Amino acid sequence: MNESNLIPCTCNWLQRGANDENCPIEFDEELNEYAMVRGGHRWCIRFCPGCGGAAPESKRDSLFKVLTETELNRVYSLLETVKTLDDLLAKFGPPEDDFGAGSFRLWKETDKHSAISQQFRQLRYENLSETATVYVDVHPSGLVEFGIGAKALDEDDQRPSSA
Repeated sequence: MNESNLIPCTCNWLQRGANDENCPIEFDEELNEYAMVRGGHRWCIRFCPGCGGAAPESKRDSLFKVLTETELNRVYSLLETVKTLDDLLAKFGPPEDDFGAGSFRLWKETDKHSAISQQFRQLRYENLSETATVYVDVHPSGLVEFGIGAKALDEDDQRPSSA
């Protein structure tokens, strides 16, 4: 998220919260992010609750390889004919990881049904791209659905400077 064009926080509410041991706000120096931490969960804070100004710009993107639109389109084109688990395995072979319950979906309660939570088998492919990881959700019917994310930087990788 490019926050450079947003009005920054000027009231220092987040800083005061992070300095107060009784407040669930923490500052992560490496990521340059404030977060609310409670019960083992972390919620990144993008805007100050005190003044509405933008929190400092996160450095989280610097932990990942650059995934260009060209590469994203190339990977999606590899996947476009893959509709089922059988198609996937025939085309790419076994994944690097196979999580029996790797993802889940939650459907909100409606007037016709209560809330529904469903887990899906998830496969992970690292070798289809230098910069992208491909996540595959496998539905009980055998149909597949894809997600693509930038790979984390390796120790040897260096992020190109933005200057």
